[in-house]
Amino acid sequence: MPINVQAHVIDIRQDRPSSTDQFLVDTNVWYWYGYNNAHVKAKPYQIKKYPNYLLYVRQAKGKLHKSALSFSELVHLIENAELEIFQQRSPSNAGVRLKDFRHHYPAERQNVLIEIANTWTQIEQLTEYVSLPAIIDHLKVTEALNKLPQSGLDIFDWVMVESARSAKITDLPPTTRPVGVRVELGQQKQPGVDNPSYYVDDIDYTAAAIL
Repeated sequence: MPINVQAHVIDIRQDRPSSTDQFLVDTNVWYWYGYNNAHVKAKPYQIKKYPNYLLYVRQAKGKLHKSALSFSELVHLIENAELEIFQQRSPSNAGVRLKDFRHHYPAERQNVLIEIANTWTQIEQLTEYVSLPAIIDHLKVTEALNKLPQSGLDIFDWVMVESARSAKITDLPPTTRPVGVRVELGQQKQPGVDNPSYYVDDIDYTAAAIL
């Protein structure tokens, strides 16, 4: 079912970033950018359009942010991707479970760890900024339970957006560039307003403003 995005959004196929832009990048986009085997399951545009856009941001002297939460999410994604590749390599591997894959296949496990390290190193090199902390304490859990039903976001995205707000990365110079926000964030952003920052997510070809 198509997502009903009731907002102005940036089409990353057409947009050209500027030095005043800054972006909090979604884990899936980091996965497509840095993971060597992302092409196995990703669509061609995902491993081309999104990584290219990140490079355009850096070339324009814009800022890229990463969440500490992305590391754990990336580890999970890469582990499962490598397991699927291993399972498909031979019929005898088809029934191997994740825990067995971790503990009983040392060569494959070493390869998984190398893929994780290489992916995160590429992210570190591109961002050049400290990861935004992702603190989930009792108060944050209570807040999430109250807000998630209305937000439409998954818990990872919600924590990342909240950490961006807490870190005040939305404090930017005024801009007149068209910006957008996912309808799940509960607000609509109009062109010509001040102080947007963006969340590069995996809704096809879009970047969204964090309000």
